[in-house]
Amino acid sequence: MNAEVKVSFQSKEEYRCPVCDSPFHREELLSGSGRLIAGTLTDELHRLYEPSSKYGEVYPLIYQATVCPNCWFASMDKDFGALPQGLKNKFLADQHKRRADAGLIFPDLDFTENRTIISGAASQYLVLRCYEFFPLEFSPTIKRAIASLRAGWLLEEMDRKFPGQHYDWLAALFKKKAAFFYNEAIRREQSGKETLSGLSAFGPDTDKNYGYEGALYLSALLIFKYGFQDSPDTRAKALDEAKRTIARIFGVGKSSKAKPGPLLEHARALYEISGTPCTRAMNESRNIRLLLSYDGTDFSGWQRQSSGEQESEGRTVQGLIERALEKIHKTRIPLTGSGRTDAGVHAAGQVANFLTGIKNMEAGRFVPALNGILPQDIRVLEARETGPDFHARFDAKSRTYRYYLIPPGPCMPWELRYGWRLRRRPCLELLNAYARHMKGELDCGVFAVPGDKSKSRSRYFFNAAFFVEGGKLVFEISANAFLWKMVRSIVGTLLLCEEKNSSPKAFAELLASGDRRRAGPTAPPEGLFLWKIDYYRG
Repeated sequence: MNAEVKVSFQSKEEYRCPVCDSPFHREELLSGSGRLIAGTLTDELHRLYEPSSKYGEVYPLIYQATVCPNCWFASMDKDFGALPQGLKNKFLADQHKRRADAGLIFPDLDFTENRTIISGAASQYLVLRCYEFFPLEFSPTIKRAIASLRAGWLLEEMDRKFPGQHYDWLAALFKKKAAFFYNEAIRREQSGKETLSGLSAFGPDTDKNYGYEGALYLSALLIFKYGFQDSPDTRAKALDEAKRTIARIFGVGKSSKAKPGPLLEHARALYEISGTPCTRAMNESRNIRLLLSYDGTDFSGWQRQSSGEQESEGRTVQGLIERALEKIHKTRIPLTGSGRTDAGVHAAGQVANFLTGIKNMEAGRFVPALNGILPQDIRVLEARETGPDFHARFDAKSRTYRYYLIPPGPCMPWELRYGWRLRRRPCLELLNAYARHMKGELDCGVFAVPGDKSKSRSRYFFNAAFFVEGGKLVFEISANAFLWKMVRSIVGTLLLCEEKNSSPKAFAELLASGDRRRAGPTAPPEGLFLWKIDYYRG
């Protein structure tokens, strides 16, 4: 390709395949100079581009997957170098079959050459295939959904360019796969089996991130267009569920950053096409927001156990509330929390939401109804109806935790259930000098305990401070999110630094080091409270 019409380049950064150790350079799309002329947005949130007289047809999607040109291991770019070492042999064993299967659909592939629409579609197929083996913390199901949909789009373009080769049939097949994986990803997220936190951008295309609401919309749209065509009863049931899913997108009907206007317009169009008016569909389910408090002493944490809830080992807050909701509704009702708390951690202001089909019951009546079923160590403080699009986790702006420290000296026996007893009284002024360094966006690797599976350890801090309340020393901290056991690790580290009389500058250096070995012990769970959740909306 001549330099004047160049649309891509080889990255300066050398990639090395985590499977076969082959070095290569990734092909990247050049931007600007009129290469991309945005056209219409399809109902599948796919951005079409107009060909230009200088560059012709350009397909940004063909450059999105990172593929090893030797063994054809493929993933989204951010995951390519993060493959756990223990999976290397599995991908090596699958290498020949992976290449053979891809070759059946896309013959004459050569990933050492510049990408074409054929190799671009093949790259998305390989991404779909490879994420089957990725662990759950990478959110592989939603990534398989995105790869399936992108492969379907590119195959449609191939059918347009090369008619009569059955690429239209393949495109429909991949979109059916996308329908399955989108719905499976939402189901797994709502059941707590697989988080979506391993995905930084939901896409589904490259021009805009439509977020969680976009994933909800696509889960419904793709079922409507491609799902269960041969089974009317199953299809009818799936469409009813899709309508309830779409109802969550509308809210008050105004566009926002979380609900862009085009997304709302396409969602409304979906209801009109299916013959169900939007207003009636929105009324089919109500979104109930709960404010919860619980004593975490006798719980295994917030998240339900896959084996069910027992009254001793495996007892969880989410599981018991869902059982109470099931008694009220006579069917299983999934509950979404703002976040998870670990075993022994308490909550003064946990927030959760669920969808209900009960229409003749005021939202506030769920408070006595649930409290009459739940054990005394879980209390529902408030229940109110909120917009269909409210999501307790994804709409949260910040989480605030408090950790209670009990100074030396006599105390009431029950206080030990809700605080950490100290051997000596620390210097409040020095502790706050450390805490002042915890503002803005920080790499929190120093507080990452063994076993933490977070892909990114960057968090944004709004506030951190110590104060005295009722004779106790209280540490309060607010951030957009926290790593596993992170607040307890922070408390242990701050107290260790104070005990050593470290300078605030030394603490700042420790914080910047990212070295967990330099951090203090993890404080016990009994002093920690999830205090409140602040939201952008809802």
